[in-house]
Amino acid sequence: LARFEREAKIVASLNHPGLAAVYALEEDAGKKLLVMEYVEGETLHRLLRREGTLPVKRAVRLLRQIADGVDAAHDKGILHRDLKPANIFIMQKGKSAGDGFVKVGDFGLAKIVSQTVTDFSSQATPSSRGIIGTPEFMSPEQMQPEVGVDVRADVYAMSTIAYLMLGGKTPFTGDMMQLVMQKIMHTPPALSTLRTDIPSDVERVIMKSLEIEAGNRHD
Repeated sequence: LARFEREAKIVASLNHPGLAAVYALEEDAGKKLLVMEYVEGETLHRLLRREGTLPVKRAVRLLRQIADGVDAAHDKGILHRDLKPANIFIMQKGKSAGDGFVKVGDFGLAKIVSQTVTDFSSQATPSSRGIIGTPEFMSPEQMQPEVGVDVRADVYAMSTIAYLMLGGKTPFTGDMMQLVMQKIMHTPPALSTLRTDIPSDVERVIMKSLEIEAGNRHD
């Protein structure tokens, strides 16, 4: 409980237009809860369910905004650990919600890595609470509770989101055990096998950030 309160206060200190704000830590009926900004708009999950895949330029525009918000959290030493389309809100701006700007929300599984994220190897720590996150978007190291996790887990999740936005599906699917085995042992199929209009540099960045070994990803 003390750790939750400490981490909640640090998350509340985040101030970035790309992040849904946390306003307060309250208690109700004996339960601790976070009071968060109400974000009016559409989740990326809902957008993708309706449209399937997105045009490359539109997807890249949204991904840049997601990355800006997540990077701001990382600069404060905060690892999200549960990045997924349902936690990404698109505020309406223009003819459709998909033309709007992004806010990343739901830091309920956030982990404080350090106040300043600089040395990944010294900050990666094992989870004492087992597997945490949403399986389809979790990095291989998150699938192994005994393995340390750092900000590169969020990089993997963002790339999984990018893969879904452009390819129409996540790199791996299946039940929990199947996902664990696939992510630990296999490289995802290239995006170019799913559609042919993705620029090679865009595919290269996404695929590199889906590497099994965290050290091989972009950071």
